[in-house]
Amino acid sequence: MQNHYVQVWRTARYYTHGTARASTQEVWLLAHGYGQLADNFLKKFSFLSPEKYWLIAPEALSRFYVDGIGIQNPRVGASWMTKESRETEIEDYIQYWKTIYAQTVEKVLEQSQRPYTRILGFSQGCSTVCRWILDAKPVFDELVLWAGDIPNDCPLDDLAKLLKGKKLHYVYGEEDELIPENMVHEQLARLREHGINFELLTYEGKHEVTEAMITELVLKD
Repeated sequence: MQNHYVQVWRTARYYTHGTARASTQEVWLLAHGYGQLADNFLKKFSFLSPEKYWLIAPEALSRFYVDGIGIQNPRVGASWMTKESRETEIEDYIQYWKTIYAQTVEKVLEQSQRPYTRILGFSQGCSTVCRWILDAKPVFDELVLWAGDIPNDCPLDDLAKLLKGKKLHYVYGEEDELIPENMVHEQLARLREHGINFELLTYEGKHEVTEAMITELVLKD
C-alpha cells in the first residue's frame, strides 16, 4: 500500500470584528483552540470597540462533531492539525494564514501610521501562530500565547530573533484543567534559556479566555 498526496482547491472561512479605517488603533489576529469555531471564539473579544479594534479570526480547516454523531444538534468544532498527515496539515494552515494576512493586515501596513498589531493564540492556536510567524515573518508588535505552548519543531533561537523589540505575553489560568502548572514552568524555563523576554499573566480561572484578561492585555499597550 502506497501513500499519495494531491493538492486541491477548497474554501476556508474567517470572521472579523470591525474593519480597517482611519480610527483603527489596533489589529488583532486570533487563533482559536482545539474544538472551537472562529465565530464563537471571536465573540469573546467583541466587547472591544469596532471603531478602534479590527479583529481577524481565521477558522481551522478541519471541522468535526465535538460530541460525536447520533445526537440531536451535535456541536461542531475545528482543529488546526492532528498527528495524522501532520506535516501537510501544518503546511496547509501556514499557507492559509499567509493568505489571510496578505488580504487583510498587509493593506493597513501601507499606511504612514500603521495600527498596533497583536497576534494571539489560544491553546492549540499557540502552536499554530508560532509556526506561522517563524515561516512567514509577518510585521507585528506583540505575541500572546494563552494556555498553550511553543511546539518543539519551532527553533527558539529563531523565535528569539523574531521577537527582538516586540512584546511577548504568556497567559494561563491558575485552575487550568488542561495545562498542568509544571508544564507551564517548563515552557517558561525554555524561554528564559534562550533569552526570550516575556511577561507572565495569570488569572483565577480554567482553560478559557476571559474578558478581564483581554482587558488587562489592552491596558498594557
